[in-house]
Amino acid sequence: MKRNKIRAGGFIAFLLGALVYTILFSMLNFQIQYVDAQAPMGTVLNVVPSSITKGEAGVQIPAGGLPFTVNITATNVTDLYAWQIRVYYFPSILNWTLATVPTDNIFKGKTTVEEIPPTQLDTIRRLENTSAVNFTSPKTSRWNWREHPTGSQFYNLTDWLDVDETGILSRSDIIWVKSGTSPTEYYRIQKIEISLSKVIITIELAYIEYMVSLIEDVPGVSGNGTLCQLTFAGIGPGVSVLNFSRPLGGLQADTILLNSDLEDIPFDAVDGVATVRGIALGKEPSTISLGVDKTTVKVGSNVTISGGISPTVPNVDVTISYKPPGEDWSLLKIARTDTQSQYSFIWTTTRVGTFEIKTSWAGDDLHEGDVSDLKTVTVTSEEDQQDFLGTYLPYIAAGGGAIVVVVVLLYFFKIRKR
Repeated sequence: MKRNKIRAGGFIAFLLGALVYTILFSMLNFQIQYVDAQAPMGTVLNVVPSSITKGEAGVQIPAGGLPFTVNITATNVTDLYAWQIRVYYFPSILNWTLATVPTDNIFKGKTTVEEIPPTQLDTIRRLENTSAVNFTSPKTSRWNWREHPTGSQFYNLTDWLDVDETGILSRSDIIWVKSGTSPTEYYRIQKIEISLSKVIITIELAYIEYMVSLIEDVPGVSGNGTLCQLTFAGIGPGVSVLNFSRPLGGLQADTILLNSDLEDIPFDAVDGVATVRGIALGKEPSTISLGVDKTTVKVGSNVTISGGISPTVPNVDVTISYKPPGEDWSLLKIARTDTQSQYSFIWTTTRVGTFEIKTSWAGDDLHEGDVSDLKTVTVTSEEDQQDFLGTYLPYIAAGGGAIVVVVVLLYFFKIRKR
């Protein structure tokens, strides 16, 4: 009985201590280690199902999101006495709503510690970079980032996962960042904002942590079973990890299985992934700018039409339209934004007249579309240029001659006064 009290009291203290540590140090860094591929483990921790897809492309995601539940299961485990799981996800895509232990869980029929509420944490950071940014090779850039707007802590980007396979760093990609001697952390890029003087990225990661323990002086359980169920809601389009490890592919340092001697049970982990499709509720507004390098040209000359979309949306179509005098709007060109969300097109004029120019983009699953302000370009014929010179050149010459005469007279009278 004494052994029972010592064991139960010790483990409860362990659980409560872990909970307090999580609350007090919610922004802690996580130790990075790597799985030894040469030493496979017999026990496996799983997210079941390991792949979930919710929603439909082009359809509005409902206000409450798209709910789904996954089981966290253990297979081939021996003498399991207690467990703690930490599952990471991306909070702009998924919203965690509930953690429960089903009645037919792996400890069914055993007495467990009274339920300790789950712990949940969202981490959102904004980092700015005022140096040159190489969007196509971010890993080798060794960028220097700091907390926006006034943070003194600097970060280096040490790795990059091109999730959308565009070949450039963009929203939804995953990056690894490191500050000083702190462990490396991975985040999903939620937003990129680009200006003339800096680049600002908003990065995100969240986790849900849950734990349960036996309380009696009994052996742990062996075999297969469900530890708990986690319910999420898909709230934004994209792909989110459901991941035991940080960084991806690392050792599950914050997920623990213990035997009846309160010793670690080694295990492998099979992570999950959730894909949410559809149009986000309350999409973010965007603005598209428009500029022209000339407002008056003669026919056959070039006019550069350019601008950008904010917030940054690379590799999207921009519709450039023009309206000749007395006619309807017509398509001039479909341009595409570059890595910095900028577009440009050189228009070679072929007709005379005063043309209105506008640009627009349709938006995407996260952003509302927008239409630019109008710009006006006047295209004149070569004859117009010649008529102008023929009509006004004599007056220009006469005016110039008059100026010369006045200057000479002033000079003459100045000499006479001396």
